[in-house]
Amino acid sequence: MTGVQEYYRAEHLEQALELLADVGDRATVLAGGTDVMVWIHSDRFVPHTIVDVWNVRPECAEIVDHGDCVG
Repeated sequence: MTGVQEYYRAEHLEQALELLADVGDRATVLAGGTDVMVWIHSDRFVPHTIVDVWNVRPECAEIVDHGDCVG
């Protein structure tokens, strides 16, 4: 099995969204990622591309589901 081909670390929410749009379905989101890292090290799952969104957490603290929209 081959290793991870690409790794990106988003520094802000806008960058995370742009990376996910650019990478598309090849992306695996890493947000702390203990499960993803265990899977990689055990060869159970090796994603093509990782988009690390850990640094985006503070910007997402105020996201609220309003039912018909998110704001």
